[in-house]
Amino acid sequence: MPDHRSPNRARGGVTLVELLVFMALLGVLLTVMTALVSSAGAGRRANDRINQRATTVETIAQLIGYDTLESDEIGPEGDRLFFDEECFLRGTSGRFQIDRVVPVSGKSVVVGSSADGTELRDVHSSADDIRARLKYL
Repeated sequence: MPDHRSPNRARGGVTLVELLVFMALLGVLLTVMTALVSSAGAGRRANDRINQRATTVETIAQLIGYDTLESDEIGPEGDRLFFDEECFLRGTSGRFQIDRVVPVSGKSVVVGSSADGTELRDVHSSADDIRARLKYL
């Protein structure tokens, strides 16, 4: 049977076209994999931020002693007063008020937050400033 292959082609070799097609497919595959890995990393970072905030709110609840947390803004830069929402139903003592915020009783925690309240941050108000605005009832 006659051999129809080109006499210039070496046996078992790869043509330039085959090599270029392989390299193009490899490039597309790497691009898709890179996009998937980076999007998975962005999702993980978002979940980490949510878990971090949840852990922080849980810590505030532990400090106050109750899971029924409520908060009111007490400063122009996002400082918030976290307190037990059911403090009066529980009959806790130590009733106080900061500025014109709803009076609370028992324990509370002042925490800084972002403008939209989704991120907890350091407190901007000083302890002396908060103490000067505090009124015991």
